[in-house]
Amino acid sequence: MLELVRLAAGDPDALGSIGAGPLEDLVRFHPNPFLDIAEAEARRNPPLADALRGTRYPGHGL
Repeated sequence: MLELVRLAAGDPDALGSIGAGPLEDLVRFHPNPFLDIAEAEARRNPPLADALRGTRYPGHGL
């Protein structure tokens, strides 16, 4: 997943698609421990933070 994000860096449409697709699926179906790991990594990885903004997970601040 991180490789997809790395390849899509700088392309807001691609990052949004990653966020709304595979990242959202991970958040929905495997929230623990994925959310904690993803949030920590997103602090160091701006493209991942951008992709995570495309996810929808009720009750969470992503």
